[in-house]
Amino acid sequence: MIKGLLFDLDGTLLDSAPDFVYCLNSLLEKYQKPPTDADLIRSYVSDGSAMLVKLGFKIEEDHPEFEKLKKEFLDTYKNNLGKFSNLFIGASELIEKTKLNNLKWGIVTNKPYVYASKIIEETPDLSSCMTLVCPDHLKKAKPSPEGILLACNQLNLNPKEVIYFGDHQKDLMASRAAGTLTAACTYGYALKSSDLDNDDIEVRNLLEFSKTNFKLLDEHA
Repeated sequence: MIKGLLFDLDGTLLDSAPDFVYCLNSLLEKYQKPPTDADLIRSYVSDGSAMLVKLGFKIEEDHPEFEKLKKEFLDTYKNNLGKFSNLFIGASELIEKTKLNNLKWGIVTNKPYVYASKIIEETPDLSSCMTLVCPDHLKKAKPSPEGILLACNQLNLNPKEVIYFGDHQKDLMASRAAGTLTAACTYGYALKSSDLDNDDIEVRNLLEFSKTNFKLLDEHA
């Protein structure tokens, strides 16, 4: 019986890649470095700020300037948070249908709370989120199942009653380990159909899922 939905944030509900493209290339311009291709940045968004700094500046974490550049990147991101990002097509419709079916829902993300909470507060369609779990709340972030299990506990749900939506291998690993149904969002930043296990649900488009696959929830809500 499906009683709740949990989502990753970046690359799953929120297309935040344009924010990261702007911030990284602005920083590269400041240091008179060539810009990085937007599609390439997009494919690494789910890997976090450290990876984006390494990608753009072509350095590793042991570089003497790495921490300074990472801090500058995060400061730039904080000052431009949500400026260019939008919810993916179908996210609003899926959240609305979730509420109409009296299902619980929440977000489990590897984005730090200071950023994730502000995005949720400033995005009306996300404001009904019933729980937000970030790395700040955990001993181990995804691919550990700790965050998903914490969210299930906060919503008073058995993991078997929950579908977790994510766009990265870390999301799939965390979901499977937690015992939730796994919805692999191949429209996002880092997954393709070949990454799925047999029991995973492929989500090519949230609007399509809301219209056609939501019967999975209608039957058990």
